[in-house]
Amino acid sequence: MQIKNISSFKLNFIIFNLAPDWSITKIFPYDEPYHILAPGDEYILDLQASLSDRLTHGTDRLKVFATLDETDFGCLELPALDRQRGYRGGTINYHPTTPLEELLFALMEDTPRTCNFDLPGVRSAWEWVTAQLAVDVRQA
Repeated sequence: MQIKNISSFKLNFIIFNLAPDWSITKIFPYDEPYHILAPGDEYILDLQASLSDRLTHGTDRLKVFATLDETDFGCLELPALDRQRGYRGGTINYHPTTPLEELLFALMEDTPRTCNFDLPGVRSAWEWVTAQLAVDVRQA
């Protein structure tokens, strides 16, 4: 997978795998909340696909999020559908620092807001972008 920054701005990006078992897992970067890509730079990530023992085929969706601000997307990670998420409803010691993080945390609230999601300062066309790649995996 090749990620290239064709903008004139430094981008912070992260890649998630949306797996056939409905789990969402960060697959890059491994040891930091996001990876910085300077204007004109590219990053090539070697990937290897596999299936769980229960599946003979499935489609993984690789989702790339790129932002101008330092944004932590860790709250989007989810276990497989048949496993319970441990931290929902618990105490989170992290506080959103950007308008995008505020939106992400608002979407995760146990008691959703009843007002419109019109958070000031969130302009998706200017602050973040996503791309997606579908990978169909079949057992040989």
